[in-house]
Amino acid sequence: MLGDALSGADQRGFPRGGFHLPPGVYSENLNQAEESFDRLLEFEFEIGLVYHGSSFIGNARDALDQYVKFQGK
Repeated sequence: MLGDALSGADQRGFPRGGFHLPPGVYSENLNQAEESFDRLLEFEFEIGLVYHGSSFIGNARDALDQYVKFQGK
């Protein structure tokens, strides 16, 4: 369960099957939120359940890894 750590990409009009950070108004510290992705990537998971946007079923960890790489981490 990824909960509110990430949102489904389609929430912002991007194609389903990816993730994005929730809007900054919902986070006290976006840098800290991005740093938490490294901890999430320590786990093996196939399904990424999010509260907003579409959840990701199948290779969710790989999708998160690609998102993190795209963000320049």
